[in-house]
Amino acid sequence: RLFRRLKSLRKIISALSAALLPVANAFLVLSLVTVVYAVIAVHLFSDNPLFQTLSASVFSMFQICTGDSWATTIVRPMFGPTNTEIPHFPIAFFFFSYILFVGTFLLNVVIAVLLDEFISAVQRHKQKKLQEEEVLMAEARRQAGGALDPLFHKLANMSSKAELSESIR
Repeated sequence: RLFRRLKSLRKIISALSAALLPVANAFLVLSLVTVVYAVIAVHLFSDNPLFQTLSASVFSMFQICTGDSWATTIVRPMFGPTNTEIPHFPIAFFFFSYILFVGTFLLNVVIAVLLDEFISAVQRHKQKKLQEEEVLMAEARRQAGGALDPLFHKLANMSSKAELSESIR
């Protein structure tokens, strides 16, 4: 009942429902990239408890993707004095490439898909409204027929002033 009364809310809900499949596809690609990076992280950083198992690694990579204090809790300790097995450049390159690829590109793809679906939904709504108005106008024109309609029709189809003057006489 609430959705019927609030037209703007109905537009948003219809746009979200239309965007489910494209957004799910974008999240699938995002998840696939996250799992690939998590598998690589398990092999590279197996001494770190955050990356010892695939599930822990996926969760850590998801935390990095969302920006949830990933620098202080995940990456900074890997640069500490206790980590002498792996040089710092590969660690930095691994996490920088992940942040760049996932945080910059893939999350923006999800937002772009949502915006595209919202724009499409608004255009569909406008098109539907125009069609409804055209039907109402056609009905109003059909009902507005009067005694002078044949004369108006004849006058509207005149091509010149001379023809108009001739028909008036």
